[in-house]
Amino acid sequence: MYREFLQAWKFWNDGAPLHLMDPMQKGPYSKDEVIKCIHIALLCVQDDPRARPSMATVVAMLDGYFSTLSLPQQPAFHGWSRTGLELDRSRSNPFEWSVNEVSISELEPR
Repeated sequence: MYREFLQAWKFWNDGAPLHLMDPMQKGPYSKDEVIKCIHIALLCVQDDPRARPSMATVVAMLDGYFSTLSLPQQPAFHGWSRTGLELDRSRSNPFEWSVNEVSISELEPR
């Protein structure tokens, strides 16, 4: 998942957001609508949670109630390496990062 964020951010900054499209995509689609959806998605994963739009705002954006959208800031996972598994420690202080762990317990009857 992190890799997709990085790829989307790279294509956006390179001015080629449509490179995210599946080349096997058939049928008509609006390039402007695809770019708008990518733009909104990048707004939703910005590093600063306060800069992210609310769900009500996202719906309004998708419905076209906003004629212009703000430029997205770097995504929350921008400091991760290309594999998405390691921190790029050259970009920031390692103490600014945290890693969450998840454990799964399977319960069985006696």
